[in-house]
Amino acid sequence: MKNKYPILVFALIALAFVHSTQAGVFDANKKVANEVAIIHETNGIDALAFSPDGSLLVVAKYFYTHSAQVWDWRHSSRVGSEFKHRDLSPQNADALQFSTDGREAVWCGYIAAVWRINDGVETFRHKEKTGENNCEAVTYTPKGDTLVMSQSSHTSRVHTLATYDTRTWQLAWKLETSNFFSSAFSLSFDGRFVAIGGKLYSDEKNNLGALIFTQRILIFDLLERRQVRDIPIFSSELDPLRADIAALAWGADGRFLAVGFRGVPNDGADAIRILDAATGGTLSREPGPRGTHVRGIRFTSDGKYLIVAGIGKSVKIWDGQHIKLLQEIPAEAASIAVSQDGHYLALGGGAFGLGNITRLLGLLAPSKGKAIIYQLK
Repeated sequence: MKNKYPILVFALIALAFVHSTQAGVFDANKKVANEVAIIHETNGIDALAFSPDGSLLVVAKYFYTHSAQVWDWRHSSRVGSEFKHRDLSPQNADALQFSTDGREAVWCGYIAAVWRINDGVETFRHKEKTGENNCEAVTYTPKGDTLVMSQSSHTSRVHTLATYDTRTWQLAWKLETSNFFSSAFSLSFDGRFVAIGGKLYSDEKNNLGALIFTQRILIFDLLERRQVRDIPIFSSELDPLRADIAALAWGADGRFLAVGFRGVPNDGADAIRILDAATGGTLSREPGPRGTHVRGIRFTSDGKYLIVAGIGKSVKIWDGQHIKLLQEIPAEAASIAVSQDGHYLALGGGAFGLGNITRLLGLLAPSKGKAIIYQLK
C-alpha cells in the first residue's frame, strides 16, 4: 500500500504535464501584446477594423444607435461625422471594413453602404428587396478594385457570393448556393480565396420532422469564379449535440484555416479547430467550456500570431502554429481586429466586459462601450 502513493503522485504530475502541453504554456511576465490606447464609446462596440496603414479604427455599434465612427486611435479623436442607418443592424463582426486607400469605409446589413470617412457622404448603397440577400459579410480585395459580399436570402433559401467593381459599382459576377445559410466568412490574405461557413440543408427530415443539415465550409476561388472545396464539419443527424460555426480565419500563407464555434455543447468540446485548407483535415484543436462563443479569430499577416477571442472570457494569443500560448488577456471582447502589418490588435465590446470599470458602474450603464488597442511585439 505504501508504494501506491508515490505512483499516484507521479501519475498526477504526468497528467498535469500532458494537459499543460496541450493547452499551451506562457510566461505572464513576458507579454507580446501591450496596451497603448483606449477609445470610449457611448454604446457597446460590436465590430471594428483598422485602416490599411493602421492609423485609424472604424467601430460599429449595432444596438440603440446603429452607427459607425472612425477614430484616430493614437490621439483618441473622432474623424469625420458618425455614420448612421437603421438598416445597418445585424450583429456581424465581418460586416465592416476600410477601402484599400483608407478614404472610405463599408458596412453592411440589410443594406450595404460605402461612405467617405472625412465628411460622411455615401458613395454607394446596395439594397435588395426586403428579406432578400441580406449582406452578412463584406470586404475589399487587396487591389481595392473589387468588393466581395456574402449574402443570404431566407425567403428563397439561397446564399449568394457576389463581387462588385468599385469604380462603377456594377455587379461583376455572382455564385448562388441553394439551401445554404452562412454564419462565418474569411478572405485569404492574397485575396484569391473566400471561405464561408454555414449550414447546408437537405430535403430529408429526421424523426422529429426537421430538415437534416450539415455544417460545412465552402471555399471559392475568386480568380476562377467557382467553388473549389467543400469541407463537412458537423451533421445534425450524426451530431445532435453540436456547436455552430461562428468564425473563420485564413492563415498567412493560405495553408491553414481556423474555425471557431459557438454554443459548445459540453465542457471540453472543440471551441476552435485548425484545418488543412487543402484537405479539410484537422491539424489541432482547442477545447472550451460549455456555452463557449468564439467572437473572433485572426492570424497576423506575417504568420507570427493566432489570436482567438471568446474562450473562457479571454483573448488568447498563440504562436502562428497554434502550439504555444503566448499571452492571455482577461476580456470579453465582442470583436477583434488586427492591423494589416500585424503590429496592432484592437478589442471591442462593452466597457464592463473589457475591464477598467467598476462593477457598480457596469450595472448602472451597461450600454457603454470601448475599444482597447495593443501593440504586438
